[in-house]
Amino acid sequence: MKQPIKKATKIFLFIILFSGTTNAQILNKIHWLVGNWEYKSKINITESWRIVSDTLLAGNSYTIRGTDTLSSEKTEIVLKRGKLIYNVQVKEQNNGIVIPFLMTKCTNDSLIFENVLHDFPQKIIYKKIDNDNIVAAIEGKIEGKTKHKDFFYKRVK
Repeated sequence: MKQPIKKATKIFLFIILFSGTTNAQILNKIHWLVGNWEYKSKINITESWRIVSDTLLAGNSYTIRGTDTLSSEKTEIVLKRGKLIYNVQVKEQNNGIVIPFLMTKCTNDSLIFENVLHDFPQKIIYKKIDNDNIVAAIEGKIEGKTKHKDFFYKRVK
């Protein structure tokens, strides 16, 4: 008899907690990502994010060495059925097919998206350091070995 009451209570609390959450409130948690960002090293990467709607952030990224564009990506973070999905499309990879990564963690200053079926990376991570600095990281296994690469971005003003 106690078990159904506990289950019903959990369901009721879940409905109360999430029924009032709007799409805009969910995406507001990640608005710190909006803007233009630069990573400078042997290669330069620019990444830009903009708000399209209360269910979509659109982005793009360019990797440049000298005057040569090495790669470009179209990205988006879309809210579907209450879940954030990071979609990435790289012309030069995967025959240009969009690869989805499902959000597995979202706080006020970090995001983790995962796709365990993708070759590399299997994780895409963003962490807010402060309003003008973020760390983006890619992580996954290649030939059984875990690889991790951080990209320290500064906001372009």
